[in-house]
Amino acid sequence: MTKPTATCLEMVRFRLQPGITDEAFLSLNAATAAFLGRQEGFNRRLLSKGPDGVWTDLVEWESLPLARQASEQIMADPSLAPFMNAIDPGSILMDHLVIALRID
Repeated sequence: MTKPTATCLEMVRFRLQPGITDEAFLSLNAATAAFLGRQEGFNRRLLSKGPDGVWTDLVEWESLPLARQASEQIMADPSLAPFMNAIDPGSILMDHLVIALRID
């Protein structure tokens, strides 16, 4: 099944809480993957880590309203609390961007 073309890119940059290993954090992402798979407008997700220890989470959405709706729901979903608690809240930088060009 082909998914519709995404028009919105959600970019979240953050650091992990002290004591949280990369392996532990990645294991917590199973719940996040399940959550995203249930969200209307979800296209795909890329999670990466830079040499400075900053993680970047890129999520493609069909629209900005659907991206914002999912952002609100992720904060309220109790199954995602361990994932959210692994992230240093003071380090979070979040932005929603309009995709101007996509080359696959």
